[in-house]
Amino acid sequence: MNNIYKIKRILLFFSLAGLLFNFSADKAKATKNPEKEPVLKESSIQENVKLPSLGEYNQSKKLVAREYILGANDIISIEFLGIPELSKEIRIQPDGRITIPYMEDFHIAGKTVSEAQNAIKATYNEYLENPKVSIKLVQTKPFIVYVAGAILNPGSYELNTVTNQSPYISKPEAYIERKTPLLSNIIVAAGGLSHDADIEHVVVSNDLDGSFFQVNLLELIKNANSVQDLYLT
Repeated sequence: MNNIYKIKRILLFFSLAGLLFNFSADKAKATKNPEKEPVLKESSIQENVKLPSLGEYNQSKKLVAREYILGANDIISIEFLGIPELSKEIRIQPDGRITIPYMEDFHIAGKTVSEAQNAIKATYNEYLENPKVSIKLVQTKPFIVYVAGAILNPGSYELNTVTNQSPYISKPEAYIERKTPLLSNIIVAAGGLSHDADIEHVVVSNDLDGSFFQVNLLELIKNANSVQDLYLT
């Protein structure tokens, strides 16, 4: 029972570097990415290994809420109050820069939305009198989640988060009143659980440090314990 595809646990592999609790996204979409299947070793995890719970993992890592950090391929909107010709929607370039009117390319990657807003306002202060600048995150760069084990459609899925719309995943009718993609969302996108899935032991891997932890979806289903519905961004 050491083969990762034979065990009854559900396994998810993704980077927790983008784990966010203060993020202004309202829609989540997942599309299967058949060309990017995970490479999983048979010895990755044992059937009877005792894994830390989500709460224990968070405590050990001392995860804290933080604002989203902008990066390449994020899409933002910049609005100048009263100056519509300067307002536009922009995708951040691979080098972390954006092109804005009357300015040379402006480096924005690595800043939060509020930091970027203040920096652009300060730059335009040289040309405009008391400019009113508003920046919003429209769509985040996609990221990959790998799903294996007791799931109907195992494989890799690409997720985006988009603002100002109700969240859904895979199908428009699958609405979830949340602001960021959740563990339950990706399970829906992967077709749901197989009949013998062990939903008390959903295993998640953090590919940054190679650690594993465990989520109890039974608690979510029976007791509406939303703590177990892990944010994926």
